[in-house]
Amino acid sequence: MSTATIAVVTCISALLSDQLSLANLAFLFLLPVIAVSGRYGMSQGFITAALSTLAFNFFLVPPRYTLHIADTDNVVTLVILLVVAFAVSNFAARLQAQAGIARQKAAESEALSNLTANLGKQTSESAMRQCLVEALASETQCTVTVTEADEALGELVATSPIDLAAARWALAHGDAAGRGTPIMSSADNLFFASRIDGERALLVQLWRADTLVPVSFARLPFIQAMADRCSEAIARFGISMARRTLEARAEQDAMREALLASFGHDMRTPLTTIKSGLAALKDEPGNLTALQAASEGADRLERLFSNLVDLARIRAGAISLRLEPIEIADSIASALDALKRQTADHEIIYDIPASVPLVRSDERLLHHILVNLIDNACKFSPPGGPIEIALEMSDGGLSVIVRDTGPGLGNAKVRDVFLPFNRGISTSSVPGTGLGLAIVAGYAKALGIDVQCSNRSEGNGAEFMIHFPTANLVSELKEAGL
Repeated sequence: MSTATIAVVTCISALLSDQLSLANLAFLFLLPVIAVSGRYGMSQGFITAALSTLAFNFFLVPPRYTLHIADTDNVVTLVILLVVAFAVSNFAARLQAQAGIARQKAAESEALSNLTANLGKQTSESAMRQCLVEALASETQCTVTVTEADEALGELVATSPIDLAAARWALAHGDAAGRGTPIMSSADNLFFASRIDGERALLVQLWRADTLVPVSFARLPFIQAMADRCSEAIARFGISMARRTLEARAEQDAMREALLASFGHDMRTPLTTIKSGLAALKDEPGNLTALQAASEGADRLERLFSNLVDLARIRAGAISLRLEPIEIADSIASALDALKRQTADHEIIYDIPASVPLVRSDERLLHHILVNLIDNACKFSPPGGPIEIALEMSDGGLSVIVRDTGPGLGNAKVRDVFLPFNRGISTSSVPGTGLGLAIVAGYAKALGIDVQCSNRSEGNGAEFMIHFPTANLVSELKEAGL
């Protein structure tokens, strides 16, 4: 191209040599320099500039067809032509390089945009990783592997120590390592990592069968950006799936609570009728045993539906509080009185100080909390097993502790014990629906008190504690001023 364009310009200049001066003809010889340097770069432009100057001197500068220059003015013209040609070559080459960079940036932006669009269409993390593999393979012409970091490191342990070291470096420092990089360049693969979140990361491996580097150093940021797009998409996908799970669970909870509330409300009237009828028949001696069993069953059924209604009210946020100073020992006695049948086969051990402060609470809700805790202890303690009820004072407030002698919590998580319908220990012989402790947790939250559970430190069994902070206590002097 350089020779052809110089030849064309030389012919045109020879035809115009009678009409134009040498200075004007010299500008024509800049055209090949611009054309070649703009297309092929600076080095080819410099060669064309030199050839253009020689052609101008040989064919146009007197004496023609020699490299001898007779006139000093022509020497100046020739030198200026050579300098300007080199300058134009340099400028055109820079423009060409910038245009190339702009085209590459545009292509990379398009590739990132296409990758993002494809990632958004995927419905699983594995499909997203495969999408990244295909995109990287298309851009680098390499064999690409994209796996989670833990899985990738486990595979590398049995293959190549140097590759394993490079992979660990990439994960630890966030820099590319391995083949084609200054870090552990003797590795077979090129590694770089992309974080999904604080705990998970993708490890990308690139390999070529030839001796070329997988990715040039200048393109590493672009390849890293593609991996980061995939990690971001996986993170968003995980958040979206978690949100959908929470929404589905919320819908299920709402439906269950509506069902429980409706069921409990509709059953309260027939239960009241049954209990009234049983009470009226107690005067007949022949029916005493059967009536007592029926009455106990009705009581149990009434507690079940009462728990259903209470749970629905807790979930619906329909709890109204009536706070007043309460003697906690009286509340314990009232709860035990309501559980005479359940506590009949158990020894109740009290550990209550002679003097304890009053607590500011709702009497009805506190009664339900104590009844459910004591009833739970009766269910899981063996017949004749003692149940301990203790009050403990501390700088942080007052604690009510109920200890049973059952099998304990086992390996159950504390937060799961207070979930609705969670029986804790799988024992078919223990009656109940798993609502009592959920109601305890709900009412305790409404009252601003803390509820905890754990296995007993000494002996078998579990202990449940409700804690009234200092702000919920009423001293004798405060009570006198009410």
